[in-house]
Amino acid sequence: ESQWWSKEKLEEYQMQQLSKLLYHSYENVPYYRKIFDERGLKPKDIQNFHDLKKLPYLTKEIIRENLHDLIAQNYPKSKLEYVRTGGTTGIPLGFYVDKSIADSKEFAFILTMWNRVGFKIGDKRVILRGHFPYASREKFCKYNPIEKTLQFSSIHMSDETLPTYIKKIRNFQPDFLHVYPSTITILAKFMSRNNIEPFPSVKALLCGSENIYSWQRKFLEEIFHCRVYSWYGHGEKCVLAGGCEKSNYYHIFPEYGFVELINNDGKPVTDENEMGEIVATGLNNFICPLIRYRTMDLAV
Repeated sequence: ESQWWSKEKLEEYQMQQLSKLLYHSYENVPYYRKIFDERGLKPKDIQNFHDLKKLPYLTKEIIRENLHDLIAQNYPKSKLEYVRTGGTTGIPLGFYVDKSIADSKEFAFILTMWNRVGFKIGDKRVILRGHFPYASREKFCKYNPIEKTLQFSSIHMSDETLPTYIKKIRNFQPDFLHVYPSTITILAKFMSRNNIEPFPSVKALLCGSENIYSWQRKFLEEIFHCRVYSWYGHGEKCVLAGGCEKSNYYHIFPEYGFVELINNDGKPVTDENEMGEIVATGLNNFICPLIRYRTMDLAV
């Protein structure tokens, strides 16, 4: 429901969640108690988003050096799940999430995004992202009957195997292709070279985890005759943004995290077309809060 809220109501919700996170972090997370105390601050001193700038940035290096002190002490160890990022912008980063709800919350947000291009639970998906355990040249796909997904190994794609990939996809009749832009481009180039028809059942390509370039989007739309939908997120789960029904611009989920853009001097980006680094505060991870986290990702 919240995607239809007014700007004011969304900001009110963000501030409520942020206040909960800050009070919780001060009471239960040793690292943040130290940060607040060193600056003579209490959570009540942060009354608005501008006040958040009183807290320092959190970097990947700080997380690695202080991971134990970033874990909330009011959670039992049985709730903790150690996860690692993909390392797209450097060395993979390890941190903790709530194993009982983290994946469910994440999928709820992803599902809300995919709804914009017609996806619903029960639709059939082909997954072409990385690979799965024990994948090989002889066994490069596997079917999940519960999720109705047919997953292919992208590291076994070649001119010899791609005809079989295409045949299996066509027989499966998927509603959506869930892909990395790079892997679906390999498949599209092969189809273009060999004059292979697109898959008529496919309603959209769901492209995530990599940047997608304008030439890729145009090329993929020409080959597959459908919408190329893309989004931005990361393993740290602090910011999520995706296209809408009407354009390819990304809309940030305010319910997911609070986002800032900063320039090379660490100052806020104010010009409309100025590029800056994404700094984000995740609003849903209370086990290992990441507040004003420098992502090292760039955006306009």
